[in-house]
Amino acid sequence: MAPAEQDIIKEGNALFRAYLIPDDGSGGKWEQKGVPTKAMPVFYNPKMGENRDLSVFAVQAWNRGKRNSLTMGDIFCGSGIRGIRYITDLMNVSPRVDFVDMNPKAIKSCRQNLKLNGIDESEHGLHVRGANDFLYQKALHKEERFDVIDVDPFGNPMKYMSGALEALDRKRGLLHVNATDLAVLAGVHFLPARRKYQTIPLKNVTYHAEQAARIVVGAIARKAMQLDIGITPLLSMADKHFIKLVLETKHGATHANRLLPEVGYIVQCRICWNKFTVPMEAIVKQDTCPFCSGNKMDHGGPIWIGELQNKQFCLKVYQVSRTMDLKQSSKSLQRKIHLCFEEAGMTVMSFDIHQLSKEMKVGPPKLEDIISKLEERGWKASRTQFNPTGIKTLAPREIVRDIVLELEK
Repeated sequence: MAPAEQDIIKEGNALFRAYLIPDDGSGGKWEQKGVPTKAMPVFYNPKMGENRDLSVFAVQAWNRGKRNSLTMGDIFCGSGIRGIRYITDLMNVSPRVDFVDMNPKAIKSCRQNLKLNGIDESEHGLHVRGANDFLYQKALHKEERFDVIDVDPFGNPMKYMSGALEALDRKRGLLHVNATDLAVLAGVHFLPARRKYQTIPLKNVTYHAEQAARIVVGAIARKAMQLDIGITPLLSMADKHFIKLVLETKHGATHANRLLPEVGYIVQCRICWNKFTVPMEAIVKQDTCPFCSGNKMDHGGPIWIGELQNKQFCLKVYQVSRTMDLKQSSKSLQRKIHLCFEEAGMTVMSFDIHQLSKEMKVGPPKLEDIISKLEERGWKASRTQFNPTGIKTLAPREIVRDIVLELEK
């Protein structure tokens, strides 16, 4: 039987009470393989600490002193830790946060945690409401729309995207989205992927994490275009437990029209793994591979085929991560942010060097050596946050193969 007591935890500069999974494995319905479930009285996942660090860094980098105050929506707030950390951790800005959750126990927990941190509850909002009900109401009133909305549901976020997009400031808004239904996004559960994201993922690919991010961004982009809203991915990150997206939004048909060429399909050979993207308007089905004797090609999508990282923004987030005094923020998160910066402007999907080496029956060289050789030949190249054994480069596949063989000798 899991204990009913809550523990006081410190994350960033915030103190809060939260239910934790017992170390002795007696979590019962609260956990599944060590991960919290919906059965927890008030949902809290300690493994999302880095995710919340990144949220704080991203808002700090996005605002950069432009506004003295920000209106923010913490949707599915649970214990309130994400919204409270915005209040306690952001520098030189006074956030006004609306905490939203259908669970009355969650809002009670938020109220207790605000008090624990000495935060005046009257300066913020506490709402026992459904997410869409709350967001659509905010969207109706210009003066109530948000600068920043953070949508962190249990699983699939798509059913809340229309409300979130509409409830952001028309001129410029920041949308944080978490998706944790990674098995669906990897194509393990085919029908839910088609139903929830209106896409067909490629299965058993080495770039499944990046494909997952592109599926979610692509689905949000298609939703945004229907609403005459443009989105710009600023930073995209994958982890064992989540896909994290930071998107800037601007309203207007002109901004929405710019998304049209950014949504398309990934096409990959079943044998040689050669892959390329095609925009949606190029409705030409490539059935055979042009590079390896006409083997069959698989088609995945629609997905986002544009940029996932904004180089300038990723650099700002990295700089913020090095200057903000969040003691629990790990060096590993800083490395991930820097990898996002490095891979900005590179190709869609990566070359998996272990897969390529296995195909060529040679040992895999060090990624740094391959990148160095590519740069010597005038090709840009980098590692990728999405795949620890992958590289991104504008060089053709044949060049990468030649370098792998050269390094083997």
